[in-house]
Amino acid sequence: MFAEYIAAALRRAEYKTLESDEPVFVSVPGLNGAWATGKTIEDAREELIEVIEEWLVLGIKLGHTIPAIDGAMINVPVIIVLNTTNLTYHTGTLESTFLLRKDLVLS
Repeated sequence: MFAEYIAAALRRAEYKTLESDEPVFVSVPGLNGAWATGKTIEDAREELIEVIEEWLVLGIKLGHTIPAIDGAMINVPVIIVLNTTNLTYHTGTLESTFLLRKDLVLS
């Protein structure tokens, strides 16, 4: 899931040349704040992969919607507490819904 998403993001990456110690700048349109620099294109690309991984983890942790890139998607299961007896589980795309018993949920 992550590998396919990152590969799609890298295909969309835009490179620019800067006048600095790390002259290669790369970013991915649609992934706000996901950018990297490097001394070479390969350095910048390797750094961008790490940045995208961290961007995804933080976005998931904060409950942000992760935008699809050329059909590549990150769907994260979400648990919503309805009351103290029942929980409803659904995927991020609302494909299916299941009722779970409270005693099946691990603390």
